[in-house]
Amino acid sequence: MAVTAVVGLQWGDEGKGKLVDALAARADYVVRYASGSNAGHTVIVNGRRFVFHIIPSGILHERTTCLVCRGVAFDPESFFSELKSLQEAGIAYENRLWISRRAHLVLPLHKLEDEALDRLLGIGTTKRGVGPCYADRAYRLGVRVIDLYCPTTLRQRIRTLLEVKSPLLRKAQIEPPSFDDLFSWCEDVARRLQRFVADTAGILQKALSSGAEILLEGAQGVMLDIDHGTYPYVTSCHPATDGISSGCGINIVPQRVIGVLKCYTTRVGAGPFPTEEKGDIGETLRRRGGEFGATTSRPRRCGWLDLPALKYACRIAAPTHLFVTKLDVLAELEKIKVCSAYRIGSDVLTEFPADISVLEKVEPLFREFCGWGDVKGVEAFSRLPSQALEFLAFIEEELGVEVGGVSVGSERMELLERQT
Repeated sequence: MAVTAVVGLQWGDEGKGKLVDALAARADYVVRYASGSNAGHTVIVNGRRFVFHIIPSGILHERTTCLVCRGVAFDPESFFSELKSLQEAGIAYENRLWISRRAHLVLPLHKLEDEALDRLLGIGTTKRGVGPCYADRAYRLGVRVIDLYCPTTLRQRIRTLLEVKSPLLRKAQIEPPSFDDLFSWCEDVARRLQRFVADTAGILQKALSSGAEILLEGAQGVMLDIDHGTYPYVTSCHPATDGISSGCGINIVPQRVIGVLKCYTTRVGAGPFPTEEKGDIGETLRRRGGEFGATTSRPRRCGWLDLPALKYACRIAAPTHLFVTKLDVLAELEKIKVCSAYRIGSDVLTEFPADISVLEKVEPLFREFCGWGDVKGVEAFSRLPSQALEFLAFIEEELGVEVGGVSVGSERMELLERQT
């Protein structure tokens, strides 16, 4: 495996957590390099459901060391909640879970600001404070993990943040926290977090030098990238492969990049969605796929697979292999559609447009495939129904990347690796 990255190719929620969990069985290190508690990775083991927002999915394998690097907007409240779920499940994490001292903290103030901004802008964020946290990093107002242990710096930052943000909060009729409450919250976090704080970049550099097996866990997807995605309906970081080195804090280039995609498309919140199905098909996909946000429980918008968007995402993420999830959700549908191009007026577009106003107006042009039977219980990629193999071969041909595996159910073991 050497260095492998798992990256989402759609609007997040592609099923990356399950793949990371499977690959982590052979990994020495699993690394989160971007995003925050607005991303949720779900892993189901023996019927037990784990949802990770901050802690890497690889924590379920006791041989694995997990790193949360500097590019992550670190939410202590989510982190401690996830620790509690691990404790309840009897999963040991001591001395194999480390948080970058350079990571920026999501403060309670950021979550209030996120709520205020969403009322003004209507982006449809998760209101987890991730955007304001990254914004403060750019403004040089942020509080890093290491700042928790320097009271003089911490006091100065909190005073400045309250001075800057309180007028916005009050305009949105939200009462800002007091200085004492916020400082006390930081003191409590500092005490509880201290044993996890480390130089994650240094740990990762040593791991690279030793030839360790490293798995980079992407969060969300290319189409939500702050630069590459459907701006402004995006997240506030770089979840694609070009965010790996800056997020990790060292120069690291994966030898293998696995691009994860659902065999249909979903997205949460506002923003253009050309293949969205608002009728019975959309509801069927939502119900059968359990398409409710791991972070917010909001129902996801559902529609058919969008190849122009995927071609664009592949150009950015440069996957060496594809992993297609939720093949079981489309099982037994009579007809399955794939968008191969867009039409706007008399023009046919095969490229994904940068202009959101254009994307909102396009009409998807579909190719139809025959449905396939139940894939639950299929034990090998080559034994998938011929209709499913034809569908996957079409994706490969259009994207120019080999499908290396598929998921045929929600459980940990329900994935099929392609044998070559």
